[in-house]
Amino acid sequence: MAAPADGGDGFGERVLGWAAASGRQCNPQELDKKNRGQPNRISTTRFSLPTWLPKSLFVQFHRVANVYFLFISILVLLQFSPMM
Repeated sequence: MAAPADGGDGFGERVLGWAAASGRQCNPQELDKKNRGQPNRISTTRFSLPTWLPKSLFVQFHRVANVYFLFISILVLLQFSPMM
Protein backbone atom coordinates (compact mmCIF):
# COMPACT_ATOMS: atom_id res chain seq x y z
CA MET A 1 0.00 0.00 0.00
CA ALA A 2 1.41 3.37 -0.96
CA ALA A 3 1.88 6.02 1.71
CA PRO A 4 -0.24 9.18 1.45
CA ALA A 5 1.41 12.30 0.04
CA ASP A 6 1.30 14.14 3.39
CA GLY A 7 3.28 11.40 5.16
CA GLY A 8 0.43 10.26 7.45
CA ASP A 9 -0.93 6.76 7.70
CA GLY A 10 -4.03 7.64 5.70
CA PHE A 11 -6.54 6.37 8.26
CA GLY A 12 -7.19 9.66 10.04
CA GLU A 13 -7.53 11.51 6.80
CA ARG A 14 -10.27 9.18 5.57
CA VAL A 15 -12.21 9.51 8.80
CA LEU A 16 -11.86 13.27 8.90
CA GLY A 17 -12.67 13.46 5.20
CA TRP A 18 -15.91 11.55 5.81
CA ALA A 19 -16.82 13.82 8.73
CA ALA A 20 -16.12 16.94 6.66
CA ALA A 21 -18.03 15.61 3.65
CA SER A 22 -21.08 14.65 5.72
CA GLY A 23 -21.07 17.88 7.74
CA ARG A 24 -20.84 15.98 11.04
CA GLN A 25 -18.31 16.68 13.75
CA CYS A 26 -16.69 13.88 15.71
CA ASN A 27 -15.41 14.80 19.17
CA PRO A 28 -14.21 11.73 21.13
CA GLN A 29 -14.31 13.52 24.50
CA GLU A 30 -18.00 14.39 24.07
CA LEU A 31 -18.84 10.84 23.01
CA ASP A 32 -16.99 9.52 26.04
CA LYS A 33 -19.04 11.74 28.38
CA LYS A 34 -22.30 10.96 26.59
CA ASN A 35 -21.84 7.18 26.86
CA ARG A 36 -20.34 7.17 30.37
CA GLY A 37 -16.90 6.13 29.22
CA GLN A 38 -18.02 3.26 26.99
CA PRO A 39 -18.40 4.63 23.47
CA ASN A 40 -17.50 1.34 21.76
CA ARG A 41 -19.47 -1.21 23.76
CA ILE A 42 -19.78 -4.59 22.04
CA SER A 43 -22.29 -7.20 23.10
CA THR A 44 -21.81 -10.78 21.92
CA THR A 45 -24.74 -12.31 23.77
CA ARG A 46 -27.83 -13.49 21.95
CA PHE A 47 -30.25 -12.96 24.83
CA SER A 48 -30.51 -10.71 27.85
CA LEU A 49 -32.37 -11.71 31.01
CA PRO A 50 -35.70 -10.02 30.12
CA THR A 51 -35.68 -11.20 26.49
CA TRP A 52 -34.54 -14.77 27.10
CA LEU A 53 -37.94 -16.50 27.20
CA PRO A 54 -39.62 -14.84 24.19
CA LYS A 55 -36.55 -15.02 21.97
CA SER A 56 -35.69 -18.60 22.88
CA LEU A 57 -39.28 -19.72 22.27
CA PHE A 58 -39.25 -17.98 18.90
CA VAL A 59 -35.97 -19.66 17.96
CA GLN A 60 -37.21 -23.09 19.05
CA PHE A 61 -40.63 -22.90 17.37
CA HIS A 62 -39.26 -21.41 14.19
CA ARG A 63 -38.81 -25.01 13.02
CA VAL A 64 -41.92 -26.90 11.94
CA ALA A 65 -40.86 -30.12 13.67
CA ASN A 66 -40.78 -28.41 17.08
CA VAL A 67 -44.27 -26.97 16.53
CA TYR A 68 -45.49 -30.47 15.63
CA PHE A 69 -44.07 -31.99 18.83
CA LEU A 70 -45.58 -29.17 20.90
CA PHE A 71 -48.98 -29.88 19.33
CA ILE A 72 -48.68 -33.62 20.05
CA SER A 73 -47.60 -32.91 23.65
CA ILE A 74 -50.65 -30.71 24.22
CA LEU A 75 -52.94 -33.39 22.74
CA VAL A 76 -51.53 -36.02 25.10
CA LEU A 77 -52.23 -33.79 28.12
CA LEU A 78 -55.91 -33.28 27.25
CA GLN A 79 -58.74 -35.33 28.84
CA PHE A 80 -59.95 -37.04 25.67
CA SER A 81 -56.55 -38.42 24.63
CA PRO A 82 -56.14 -42.20 24.84
CA MET A 83 -54.32 -43.50 27.92
CA MET A 84 -52.33 -46.70 28.23
